[in-house]
Amino acid sequence: MFILCTGKTADLPYNVPYSDTLLYSLEELCYYIYQNIYAVTEEFFTPELVAWVRDEIKHPLLANKCEKLLETETPDLKDIVVTVLCASDYYREKEIRSVTKILDNIINLPYHTRMKIKSDNYLKYGRYGKASVLYKKLLKSSFAVNFSTEEYGDILHNLAISLFYVSSFRESSDYFKEAYIRNHNKESARHYLYVLLIEEDKKTFEAEAMAMGFLPEDCKKMIRDVKLAENAGASSPVSEDFETISKDKLRKAFV
Repeated sequence: MFILCTGKTADLPYNVPYSDTLLYSLEELCYYIYQNIYAVTEEFFTPELVAWVRDEIKHPLLANKCEKLLETETPDLKDIVVTVLCASDYYREKEIRSVTKILDNIINLPYHTRMKIKSDNYLKYGRYGKASVLYKKLLKSSFAVNFSTEEYGDILHNLAISLFYVSSFRESSDYFKEAYIRNHNKESARHYLYVLLIEEDKKTFEAEAMAMGFLPEDCKKMIRDVKLAENAGASSPVSEDFETISKDKLRKAFV
């Protein structure tokens, strides 16, 4: 998308840590915040971002304001977001007010819902380690009783996805299976079966696929998918080629 920039354009772009998005101007920073408001937390406003605002796009006043807001014991996210958005003419007052309403709604959400949103955002942007830690913390907390059986299962599914990338396949398969038991969602079952195939546990795959009601043609397709990935890889079934081919199948998170 074309974004009209009226201020200084950075020679060195800012790389947003979560999403690897490159920003070159204040207008692009505002656009990113506005479009990803549910994913923006206090952690987004790093010292590196403030330094970039000051040194690269030459907005020292804005950088100083952000610095002061971030120095407080409990930084107010809404104040920081409004300060940045108001430093540019990219968004009108009405649009900025709509963002503040969203932030107010997020702040007023129950703790367990805010924790899930935060975990989901870590997962969405590939921060699997942090996502898995938060999901586990949420599921072990007293707040877990607030989720329905299906919602609890969906969280287990997302935890399994994060563990697939940072932990053992076996651990992720266990969580996918438990997720399916709770949410009865075929996606969780498919994820579970894919991981079994990746682990070359064909005997368990066949037994579980039958127990979960998958047709023979469904099983053949899953086996073909994994074989295709293995053949594309140089040596390991968990190669970059496997992730390229099968990533979509193993990243359908319930957010």
